[in-house]
Amino acid sequence: MLIYVFDITSTEWESDLRYFEDILGSLRDNSSDAGVWILINKMDLADKEDPSRKKFAEKKAEITAINDKVSKEKDRKGQIRIFGTTIWDESLYKASYSSRDSKSIRPADEFRHGHRSSTRLYPISTSSQHT
Repeated sequence: MLIYVFDITSTEWESDLRYFEDILGSLRDNSSDAGVWILINKMDLADKEDPSRKKFAEKKAEITAINDKVSKEKDRKGQIRIFGTTIWDESLYKASYSSRDSKSIRPADEFRHGHRSSTRLYPISTSSQHT
């Protein structure tokens, strides 16, 4: 499993993408069926300037294109899940919880000293709207 974190406010986005592409290529060479969770972090800062999340959609499309390119080059279909996250709401919890099918990571609620949150959870990867 790979959990990769992008900073949506990064001033070196192109460099960040190239580095991610290299890592993803190596992962596909050595563990083609590994799950990949992408966290685009600091969405709280981006949402202030872009409440419709156009910037998030653009970044998500770029990351998805890299995955498609690497999958084609390596002749290995690789699935990724992309989440918009921030430390100020439950989005990190949701991203972590979605990986619970993987035996290598425990859901985030296990790290909350036994406290289970009842706040709403939403996947950003399928919609720009909170449900």
